[in-house]
Amino acid sequence: KNFTYRPYAIILNPPLPMIKNRLVKRRSEATRTKRDKIFEAEDSDLFLESLCGYFEKLKGKSNILYIEDNGEAEIEKIIAWTKGVN
Repeated sequence: KNFTYRPYAIILNPPLPMIKNRLVKRRSEATRTKRDKIFEAEDSDLFLESLCGYFEKLKGKSNILYIEDNGEAEIEKIIAWTKGVN
């Protein structure tokens, strides 16, 4: 079946280079060593490229707020968007 109802969603999907840079930084600082070991396969280039590509397809869809960073400007967008949803 093709469902017509689509739930509201906020998607944070940074550009691939940003994701990779954050992973390298986190690993070098050893801030989440247990997580990095458990999810090593999910940090591969192939997995990250596939995941980012999938979420990019949702950009511009109705009921979806698609953001690429989690800075102050984006947080303001999220707050405004959620107020408009209620």
